[in-house]
Amino acid sequence: MDDNFEYPFPKIKQHHTSTNEINRIIKSFKPKNSAGYDDIPLKMLKITASFLISPLIYTCNNALSLGSFPERLKYSIVQPMFKKGDRAVISNYRPISPQTSFSKIFGKFIYARLYDHLNQHNILTPERYGFRAKSSKEKASYNLLHAIILAMNSKNTVGGIFCDLQKALDCVTQNKSNCKVYAYIVKHN
Repeated sequence: MDDNFEYPFPKIKQHHTSTNEINRIIKSFKPKNSAGYDDIPLKMLKITASFLISPLIYTCNNALSLGSFPERLKYSIVQPMFKKGDRAVISNYRPISPQTSFSKIFGKFIYARLYDHLNQHNILTPERYGFRAKSSKEKASYNLLHAIILAMNSKNTVGGIFCDLQKALDCVTQNKSNCKVYAYIVKHN
């Protein structure tokens, strides 16, 4: 991948986790009774955190060193979740796969490292709004409207393509999931 860029991205630094980080991650979860296939709800995990932190630190650090996600944490049970409309119509349900509490911890652990790396090296573009601190759909909408108004005030032609993706992920098959949607402003002089 490095060959495709003029300035290759720096390698991500693998810094191990600590008691404080794992404890902070566990405290960040809401004490819910829902659970993955292991039937261990986040509420129970929060109560027993002091007993679980050492094995969690070992597992997270070991997985980071090996560069692999623990195999047992990859499993889930797919369940139908009702969205809206007639409960007898199957298209009104979407599949969900509840994660285990432990895979949620591991996910936040990896996310923190990846997010820090992307921000530290300015890899994400400013136009990327999702899953970023100090960013929101309101900020994205404001910036889009601002760009449109600037273009119109400069007497440029403005065009846009907008897609309603509300049910898009419900009907995407695995081999089509790599499709990308682009929206942009077209300027003509």
